[in-house]
Amino acid sequence: GADLRALHTQPDGYNINRNCGATHLESLQSAVIEHNAFMGIAFDGDGDRCMGVNSSGKIVDGDALMALLLTHPDYTEVPTVVSTVMANQGLEMYLASQGKKLIRTSVGDKYVVEALIKHALPLGGEPSGHIILRPFSSTGDGILIALKVLETMLITGNYSCTTFAVYPQVCINLTVKEKKDLTQAPLADAISASTSRLTTGRLLVRYSGTEPLLRIMVEDEDEALCSSVATTLAQQLHPLLSS
Repeated sequence: GADLRALHTQPDGYNINRNCGATHLESLQSAVIEHNAFMGIAFDGDGDRCMGVNSSGKIVDGDALMALLLTHPDYTEVPTVVSTVMANQGLEMYLASQGKKLIRTSVGDKYVVEALIKHALPLGGEPSGHIILRPFSSTGDGILIALKVLETMLITGNYSCTTFAVYPQVCINLTVKEKKDLTQAPLADAISASTSRLTTGRLLVRYSGTEPLLRIMVEDEDEALCSSVATTLAQQLHPLLSS
């Protein structure tokens, strides 16, 4: 059996996801290093997300977990994986190198599930750790994914969970007073100008579906350019959306 160390196991009805779990991995990273652990696994409050931390303390997100699961003997022949527009470009390039495809959906595991059903595929998920493994489950199940990931690590010997080179990615959230139309000037002009600065990457600007936030995501192989584009665009959009 495994020597298991559990963290953050004292819920009080108010501290759900507070500085812990799949959305706050810092304490898990520290614990993995402190205890020289084989792997760290984090769930969120309702248990539908699974995120990992390898033995070096490096975060293994949903993209990396899906890539790892594809090396399991049961899934090596899967031709296509479903993720969202937030999936790292490195995952898509890795899949292409394996002769596989990536279907991108809108953000939200419900859209991933819809695509899995439509295309009769077994594996899909989000970088945030919502991973669906059909036919075992029709929604995210953190414990199921954790067990399958551990099984894959033992079968393949890939204890570092290394699969693909992650494209540099910068994400910025802006609080907004009004969700104005991003396809209209001057917002659209600023977004278009920022997109034109990228060489090999992409820019995604969208509103949160549940919070008064604008989410800016920039990917490019040039990490400094990523940061510059994201920061500049945020500075341009903030005054337009906060008044």
